[in-house]
Amino acid sequence: MGTRMKSPATQLRKHHFVTALAVSGIVLLGCASKVQIQVPANFHGHVHIVCTGMTKDASSKIVVDNSGAVQVNDCPLRQTDAVVTEPGTATPVSTAIMWTTTGDGLVREINFDIR
Repeated sequence: MGTRMKSPATQLRKHHFVTALAVSGIVLLGCASKVQIQVPANFHGHVHIVCTGMTKDASSKIVVDNSGAVQVNDCPLRQTDAVVTEPGTATPVSTAIMWTTTGDGLVREINFDIR
């Protein structure tokens, strides 16, 4: 009553499956926490977002008004990927985003300029 050895091909397939599963999990987690920041069409100037509350690490959308300043209750918990968009355009606005966080990394403000 010996144990049956798995063939090298079976072990390799199992290894590839586990690797693929791990990579897809990382990709899904990475996509899960993305912030979309929508500015008004043709907006130029400084954007200042004050975070009065936070959501769990999940996707969220922040809409900025014509003043460029907004207080939101559903900021991301921690600094994450952010995409700045304008209504009616398919291309994200290219800008450097500055995150202000507390000492333990919780997001308090998001700032950037659109020229």
